[in-house]
Amino acid sequence: MDIVGDRDVISSQVRLDAIADRNRGTSLQRGRKSVTGGLEKARNWPQMVLFRTVSMPHKLIVLADLGRLKAFRVTRDEMTSKLHVELAEELNLLDGQEKLLEKVTDKAGRFPASGGSNGAGALSAGENHNLQSEIQKRLIKRIGEGINELVKRDNPTMWHFAAAQEINARIQELLCSEVRAKLSKSVGSDLTKIGKNELLSHFTS
Repeated sequence: MDIVGDRDVISSQVRLDAIADRNRGTSLQRGRKSVTGGLEKARNWPQMVLFRTVSMPHKLIVLADLGRLKAFRVTRDEMTSKLHVELAEELNLLDGQEKLLEKVTDKAGRFPASGGSNGAGALSAGENHNLQSEIQKRLIKRIGEGINELVKRDNPTMWHFAAAQEINARIQELLCSEVRAKLSKSVGSDLTKIGKNELLSHFTS
């Protein structure tokens, strides 16, 4: 009886050990899955961050007059397909030349003639015109340089441009081939004072 009893005890112990081994194996397997899943997430995490930080495709709307250069970025909401317009950059191009412009022209557009009663040291109409033309030429050159730098840096898929008719073509002549190739539409109007929510309507046919 003692021998039989000992066999039963040993058999029971073996079964318990087997169950314990199976449980430990299951736990280890679950642990491996957990670790493997964590590693997969760790490997994928940088890619997800990279995806979020990559700039989305967008367009630019560039507006110019002889005093300012403004750029608006146009993006599309992937969830709603709604277009969003936001000011990306605004540059003051006049600097010290603004005061010079004020000196060479008055509100009525008349210029004091040299040698008149109040014309001591004043410029003639022709000299004023030449000076204004030179200042305008310099400002147009600065606008062209500013647009080239802006479009290259922002790298839009395409861009639209608006400036008064009398300076629009002259500015475009100063654009480099890379920037000109991305120009989608040009409007011969000064839109620098237009609200951002109204801009898109001027570039849609």
